[in-house]
Amino acid sequence: MSKAFDGDSSPATELRPGFSVVICTYNRAAFLEGALASVFAQAYPRDRYELIIVDNDSSDGTQALVQPYLTSASIPISYYVERRPGASFARNLGIERAHHEYIAFLDDDAVAAPGWLAGFDAAIGRYGALAGGGPVEPIVEPGLEPPSWWTEHSIRCIFGLDHAHLDSSEQAVAIRWPLWLGACNSFYSKRLLDAHGGFRPDCGPVGQQYRVAQDVELNVRLERAGVPIYYVRDSRIKHRVTAERLTRRYVWRRAYSAGVTDAAAWALLGGAGKLPQLAPAALRLLLSGEPARTAAGCRLGYGIGYLHKKLQMALREKLVKHG
Repeated sequence: MSKAFDGDSSPATELRPGFSVVICTYNRAAFLEGALASVFAQAYPRDRYELIIVDNDSSDGTQALVQPYLTSASIPISYYVERRPGASFARNLGIERAHHEYIAFLDDDAVAAPGWLAGFDAAIGRYGALAGGGPVEPIVEPGLEPPSWWTEHSIRCIFGLDHAHLDSSEQAVAIRWPLWLGACNSFYSKRLLDAHGGFRPDCGPVGQQYRVAQDVELNVRLERAGVPIYYVRDSRIKHRVTAERLTRRYVWRRAYSAGVTDAAAWALLGGAGKLPQLAPAALRLLLSGEPARTAAGCRLGYGIGYLHKKLQMALREKLVKHG
């Protein structure tokens, strides 16, 4: 058991078999306890995993919530504070402090199934997987009723992930972009991340600022280096959908961010994605009723984000060329 603040202890040099589970958190003490409980309840040998909590400088009592676990948890647990704002900084500190061969990431507002780590372990043993992730089931908070313009399908598409259409005979399937996996439910070899770099600090969310998704950027970078990314069916999590996420403003901003990310991912792979058509989406947004209007807004937001990022990259390339 250990406790540390502000990165004041040295990273491990000898890696142990199994997983370092990393939960990065920021002002979600109300949800964090559920995530912690799901990690302690894993159907996986207690001597083969640890828990690392990285607090991105919360102000809501997160430290007080974690404190009792540091001396009473059934597995090794450590706690760090990363004062630089941004999920990438927090995740990278977790990578640095990990003691095990593999690092598994779980969001602070998610709950892992009991077989989560065992599923990853099986994929590593059977397929030699060095990176992967699993299904994400969105769960609307109890007592919340989604707006009339939301459908169950919409919630699952925007907040969840399930590549159910892939070969069902395999426990894990190697995927390529544009199929993707989120950091909220993922694992990576620590040595792989040491060799290729972790999450880019200029990617990922910082407060309310949306940027290129740091998990997609990392996975596409690994794919370009020839590293297979695996979708692991048995490693499931449930992810909370809170009230503020069931608003048009939130989902339209999320769509915009997806467009930015997709443009950057295609550029990184040296390909060209399909250019979005803004005019039909704008017209449908103006003329349609719900839920078509909200869906059209998502398509328009995505297209604007995509084209904005394409233009930004083109201008940067031109400046470098004529620098």
